[in-house]
Parts: sequence; C-alpha cells; structure tokens
Amino acid sequence: MKKGFTLLELLAVIILLGVIAVIALPRVINVVDKTKKDAFKQTVVGVIKSAENYLADNILTNPDIKYPIEFTCNGEECSNGKDKLNFKGEVPISGKIVIESIKNIYAIDVSDGENCLSGNKSNVIKGPCNCEDKEAPTLSVLVENNIIKLSYSDNKGVVSYCVTKEENVCTWVDALEASTDVEVEESGTYYVYVKDATGNITSVNNVEVVQTIVYGLYTEDDELVVSWDDLVNVYGLDISKSCGATGGTGCGLTVLSTNNLTGILLIPPTVTKIGKCAFRASKNILGVYIPSSVVEIGAEAFNKSSIKNAYFENTSNWYAQLSDGEVLVKVTDPATAADAIKRQTSGNKKPLVKWINKTN
Repeated sequence: MKKGFTLLELLAVIILLGVIAVIALPRVINVVDKTKKDAFKQTVVGVIKSAENYLADNILTNPDIKYPIEFTCNGEECSNGKDKLNFKGEVPISGKIVIESIKNIYAIDVSDGENCLSGNKSNVIKGPCNCEDKEAPTLSVLVENNIIKLSYSDNKGVVSYCVTKEENVCTWVDALEASTDVEVEESGTYYVYVKDATGNITSVNNVEVVQTIVYGLYTEDDELVVSWDDLVNVYGLDISKSCGATGGTGCGLTVLSTNNLTGILLIPPTVTKIGKCAFRASKNILGVYIPSSVVEIGAEAFNKSSIKNAYFENTSNWYAQLSDGEVLVKVTDPATAADAIKRQTSGNKKPLVKWINKTN
C-alpha cells in the first residue's frame, strides 16, 4: 500500500500550482488595480462635488465672489489657504480643484501617488501628472447651414470651447457635454478651439459657414411659416400682378387672408416688380424685406395694410414718384423706408404712381 507521494508527484503538483499562479496572479492584480483606480476616481468626483457645495454655500453670502478659486491638495487637506473642502475618502497628495464659474468646476492633475486625474465631474480622465507630456484634446467640426457642430467625445477632459471670427481672440464657454452645437449669425470664416483642464488647446481653423437663406413668410420670432416656392406654387401668389383695391386671384391680400397666413415677407432676389395694390388693405402682412433686384413697386402696394416695417436691401436709391413725375421722398435708411411705405395712402394730394430703384 502507498503511504505518501513520490518526489516526482510532489514536483508535478508544485509545477501545476506555479502555472496556476502565473495565470491567475496578473488577473487578480488587475482587478485590485482597477478597484483602486475606480475608488480614486470616485474620490476625485467627490472632491469636485464638495467644491460645488462650497460655492453654493458661499455665493449666497457673497454674490460678488471673485473667480477663479483654487484649492490645492497636499495629502492632508484640499485648501485655498482660508477654507478647506469637506469630502469622504483619502485626501489626494497633490493637484488642484479649480472653480472658474458656477458651471465650470474641474480637477487638474489630482493624484494619489499612483493615479493622476483631470477633468470635470462628468468626465474625469486619467493622464500623466506632467502637464507638458499630456496630449492635447481631440476635436472634430461639422457645419450645417449656420450651425457649427463641435464633437470631442474622447475629449481628454475638455472643459471649455470657443468659436470666433478672429484668430486667437476667444471668449471661452463652459463645455458641459461631450459635444456642442454653436449657432452663428452670419456667413464667413470661423476659428474653433477647445481647452482641457490643464490648459492644452486644440483648434480647427478656417471653418467656412455659408448660410442658406429660405425666402418666404416668417413669424416675428423668425420662424418660417411658408416658403416662397409654396406661396407661389401652392397658394398661387403673383406678386408682380396689378391688383384691385379688394384683391383678387394671385393678389397678396387674397392669398394671405384666404389661407390665414400672417407674417413678415422675405422676397427673393428673383423678383423684379411688386404690382399695384399687391398687398393693399392686408391685415396679414406685418413687414416686408425688399431685395435690390426689385426695380418697381406699384402704387398703393402696401396701402392700408398692417405692415409695421419695410426693409430695403439697398436703401439709398429708392424714390417715390408722383403722377406728375415729382419726387415725394428719397429713401435714405430703413426707418425712412418704413415710413415712406406707409405714406402710400389715398389721402395724398398727389396720388403715388410707383416706387422706383434708380440703381437698376
């Protein structure tokens, strides 16, 4: 009967245990390491939240608080020299918490000796504690009409962005999400910048924005009611037609009132003439934009309408002509243009024949 293991069997067991250790140990170490990293990440998020609480408590008693406010961590506390942050977990041995504004609070190179984290509470990322070695954030830009779409989903701690028409002249805006849509007011060349928590900046230059103008009827809040193509092709508007005092087929008064369409009319540059009484007595037209392509506006085109303002693309060469050829008024600015449009009334001693643009 066998009373024990042979030397060969013991060696085999030892070798087998060694193989198992070699396979399992790295995984155990990785799990432990990941647990430590996750715990420290939560600590940093907690420190940032404590800075938010600090600001909320102090801004009530000091609404004119001056930014930025910096708290430095030293292993014992995170302090600004006067106050310290209160949070759970181990105190980081180095790094800063910066309060730039109510919505922009972030960490810079906060470390526990093994890990180094930067960013805001929704995007704390790992990086080297030597700021000079840290990679700049990534940035991609897409333009849709007058919207510049910024994307930095793998953003390495982006905390602010800037869109400007002047290179290197920035007003930084807090980056609260991993992407941002920026609406610009005019066409042209723009420069786009993003900045991370350590000050690294990435830029995309010469971003071209070309706005597509949709002509038609708009609300006073600049919302499109109906496009010009639909006004003409669907509703039958014929803006060059000479109309009667009570409107008629294709006349603005009839088209707008019949279809309950109200707003400011943006006329396209394909139009060269606005007919006599085109919008006479219309209570649905609140304003009109007249392009320089228009060379003639018929008598009483907007008489007795609800028009509030008239906008001329070129205001310096418009004249109101009387029946005997005399000039009633020369348009010199938009305010005069609006006033002059309203003077197309049946009460004029000399009835208005038409408006003419002497540049065409």
